[in-house]
Amino acid sequence: MVYQLASEQTRAAVLPLAPLTSAEAEALVRTLGDAETVFPRLEVPFAQWGALLQQDQWLQRLCLQRRGQASSEDEIDSPSLLANLSQWLQQRFEIGWHSISDLLGVEPDLAFSFRQNDTVENTTQRAKRIQLAAELPAMLLVVTLQTEADAGIWILVQLLPWTGDDYLPATVQLTLLTQTESILQSVQASNQSNYIQLRRFKCQPGTSFRLQVAIANLSYTEAFVS
Repeated sequence: MVYQLASEQTRAAVLPLAPLTSAEAEALVRTLGDAETVFPRLEVPFAQWGALLQQDQWLQRLCLQRRGQASSEDEIDSPSLLANLSQWLQQRFEIGWHSISDLLGVEPDLAFSFRQNDTVENTTQRAKRIQLAAELPAMLLVVTLQTEADAGIWILVQLLPWTGDDYLPATVQLTLLTQTESILQSVQASNQSNYIQLRRFKCQPGTSFRLQVAIANLSYTEAFVS
């Protein structure tokens, strides 16, 4: 005989996982990155483990470190983590880079992205969710590519508020850097900026550069090769 206890609660509500700060994520990667730790999931509370899994760049760093391909926090944008834009044009993308429609559920306006051009043909666009700290709102880093007949790639970089936010955090900066950290151009959000963008630039195949999103002493850097 089977008894059904209708009044018993069988499922508890699951609270949203709080995002990790960069310092917290780095500490977790150092702790769990030792290959001798057989079950890293069991070494930390689920809330921390789950939050780490939600941040693609740190999950990728952890995987590389456990395989012995990254040994220090300075190697987070080492060559093995470069975003290869030539592969993007072949529809092959690194972990963490998604279409805007996948991330936000809306279609991107490519005509807006390349409004200076008469055409948006041969265009590829990818975006990544960026959050500098738990107390700051998330943002969307958008990279749009357009190819030309000479094999060069025009690149437009934009920073947008994450879904639900009207404006970017005031004073957030978007900077284009050379591989040696020289600043090529930079733009800063005002109190009511609903997006900021760099002047579009052109790269020949094999050119390396970095994009940095920063507020005060907090920063996030992505490395690319065209």
